[in-house]
Amino acid sequence: MSKQEFTDGLRRSLSTIQDYTYVNDTISYYENYIEAQIRMGKTEEEVMQELGDPRLIAKSILATYESEDEEEDGFREYEEKSFSGGSQMRETVLGFNGKRIRMPSWLAKTLGILLLIAVLFVMITVLSWLAPYIFLGVIAYIVYKAFFGKY
Repeated sequence: MSKQEFTDGLRRSLSTIQDYTYVNDTISYYENYIEAQIRMGKTEEEVMQELGDPRLIAKSILATYESEDEEEDGFREYEEKSFSGGSQMRETVLGFNGKRIRMPSWLAKTLGILLLIAVLFVMITVLSWLAPYIFLGVIAYIVYKAFFGKY
């Protein structure tokens, strides 16, 4: 396979991406990579063999491209989205002014875990305060039903 056949195959396989700049940048990257490898002494055939099938490369590029909406350069973007539109559910985190928030994905995950722990802690604490009263209420109900209720 030649460099031209490789890039044509890659372009065909990436045809579902509507962002033509992204596709052209990707093709340009592989063209530059191939040229750099040839300058380093490899033959075009060796480079093509190392790269493999352009359809497989395109498959991983497509998977990466689809996930870039959620995470880019180690950052995750959160923005207000309407949920009335149907199938695309996206996380929403609003700042005090309703603008986008950019934060490292590890920070977003850590904050989510800490929030979950805090909510569980509050629930357990409130339940432990209310448990004796709930228990007394259940006992009172059982006693009332036993003496005054008709089964």
